[in-house]
Amino acid sequence: MKNETIGFKNEISFVCSLLTGVAESSQVYPRVTAEMFNNRELALIYKGIIELFNKGKAMDYTLLEQEMRDLDNELYAGMNGLNYVADGLLSVVDNVHVTAYADLIVDEYQRNCLRLLAIEISAKCGNREVPVDQLLQLAGNRLEEIAGLGIDSASTRQIADIGQAVVERHTRLLESNGASVGYSTGLKGMDQIMGGFMAGEVTVASALTSHGKTALSLFMAIQIASQGVPVYIISLEMSMEQIYGRILMALSDVSPENLRMHGLTATEIAVAKSLNETTLRELPIYIDYIASARPEDIRAKVKLARKRR
Repeated sequence: MKNETIGFKNEISFVCSLLTGVAESSQVYPRVTAEMFNNRELALIYKGIIELFNKGKAMDYTLLEQEMRDLDNELYAGMNGLNYVADGLLSVVDNVHVTAYADLIVDEYQRNCLRLLAIEISAKCGNREVPVDQLLQLAGNRLEEIAGLGIDSASTRQIADIGQAVVERHTRLLESNGASVGYSTGLKGMDQIMGGFMAGEVTVASALTSHGKTALSLFMAIQIASQGVPVYIISLEMSMEQIYGRILMALSDVSPENLRMHGLTATEIAVAKSLNETTLRELPIYIDYIASARPEDIRAKVKLARKRR
């Protein structure tokens, strides 16, 4: 009974960390699966969370409860929805321990699997018609499976497959007479120095205040989006309207003073409307404003944005 209570506390703490948004699903999924839960109600909540994540949707209790109803309406009604974990939500303050909770859930599930395997092997050992070699083979295979539980191998790729992707990228570059292996910044000199933006790399632009970091970044964002590559801009300071204004001025002769203080002229409004309906409508640029964002907030937003593509 004591172990069951501890296991329940681990599971409810784990689920509530995800529900409150202080931890994101990508930190623990697909390492932890719903079948690893001992508690059916918490397993249903976790299934709903993962459904939202796989659909590229941020945590939303209304959407989550709909997912839970779709998955198991009878169980959902019996547990009174998310009210089942109402008390647990009040105790979660950060995501420091979410991976530790995940470790405990995987550990307990592996222990349960080992217990069941021991019972199965013990029963088969009593049957003299089952060869020992067959028992050893069964035990070995099942032990390997249990040892692999909780390990995410989805990112593993065979080396030849990696090489094929590299060769295909360079072949496209050769056929298009491109100048950089990565996504072009739109600045020839910078492409020659850094080879463009490489997938999986983080590039940092550093300079003093008002030295042009934003202007340079937005210019490169426009150039990359013009190549059909989606660009996601997250701002911690400038509003979405301010960023739009910067891009508008980069693509037209709209007056900065008019845009910020005096108001656009009829001609400038016509120019803005035309760009909105043509060039800007076709550019895959998406803007988000997150005041006082933490690194984990930005990471979660980016992962969700990629899911929505």
